[in-house]
Amino acid sequence: MIDHQDIREKCQLWKFFKLEWEGRIKTLIDMFNDFKGIYAHIRDNVEFKKILGYLVGVLNILNANHAKRQQADGFNIEALELAKIFKGTNKVTLLSFVMGKMRDEDVEFPAKLKKST
Repeated sequence: MIDHQDIREKCQLWKFFKLEWEGRIKTLIDMFNDFKGIYAHIRDNVEFKKILGYLVGVLNILNANHAKRQQADGFNIEALELAKIFKGTNKVTLLSFVMGKMRDEDVEFPAKLKKST
């Protein structure tokens, strides 16, 4: 006797592997390739590394002046969000300060940064 439920389950399994699985694999491969491209861009982008270097340096200096620790052990990555909103006594954000320092160091930095994105 033929078990219709068994045949239906086998057909659903076949449909999943034949139709859906291939599409999902293609989506995952596309996402992986996108991540590889983003990683390569970040890895090779000199201007981005300079910005991060300045930000890390400034945040480590701020951390080093902490009353309890008195040393820079690092910081949470969320602290980088402060670069956009933290304002010192001169009312300039940390990111604006870093960008200004980089522009002072290399007048063509803003153009290089735009070109690299």
